[in-house]
Amino acid sequence: MTPHSTWVPEVADAYANKYGEVVQDFLSLVIIPSLAALAQRGVEIAAQEDQVHAAFHLHDHRSLITKTRMALCLGVQSLWEQQLREYLCNCPRKSGRTWMDIQRAHWGASGKVLSLNQLFSEIRGLRIEDFESYRRLDKLQLLGNVCRHGEGKSAEKLRVEYPELWPGAIVDSREFGLTPPAFMVLETMHISTTLLRDLVNAVQLFWLDIRIACNEALITENTAMIEEVARLQTLRPALL
Repeated sequence: MTPHSTWVPEVADAYANKYGEVVQDFLSLVIIPSLAALAQRGVEIAAQEDQVHAAFHLHDHRSLITKTRMALCLGVQSLWEQQLREYLCNCPRKSGRTWMDIQRAHWGASGKVLSLNQLFSEIRGLRIEDFESYRRLDKLQLLGNVCRHGEGKSAEKLRVEYPELWPGAIVDSREFGLTPPAFMVLETMHISTTLLRDLVNAVQLFWLDIRIACNEALITENTAMIEEVARLQTLRPALL
């Protein structure tokens, strides 16, 4: 995060104090156990005596795993976006923006359509793009759009910016003599557990930086506050 000398703590910062932990709970209590249970079920299916039946069942099960990973990714994105909107709604809106403005705004760089990026800058006095977590949060939003709506402009952008989500596309394209995008269908997109963890870390890092900025702005010469900021700073490397 860039220098935040203009940061003025608001009651919204107190409400958002546990947002990062909520997202971490979603990872540890929902995402990880769900995927582990699906993996175990795959082992059980593969061990069935009727191997022909098992092969068809495994095909359907793998499709279920792919759809579940997309749903879990969408869950992370939805949780993060709701937190951000709620945070902005809890801030005094000296800019004159209304609750409805915040609910209707879209993620992304400012343009003709009012964006959450623009609202964050107006309401909190800082560019959200200057947060160190922004690049990954932008990726999360793009993935969420694709997981929610399927094919469209977001899917096209995802293929261009993050081709690594289709690790087998290059190999397949060489084998069949076609371009990699021909094999980048959403059904083969690989949303790994590592990726989900990284996206959750990005959300945690954003809210951690909010906490650090708030503590630094409250009582700059207070020993306990200085120690708390130092403690929070030690949590950042694991989330980068």
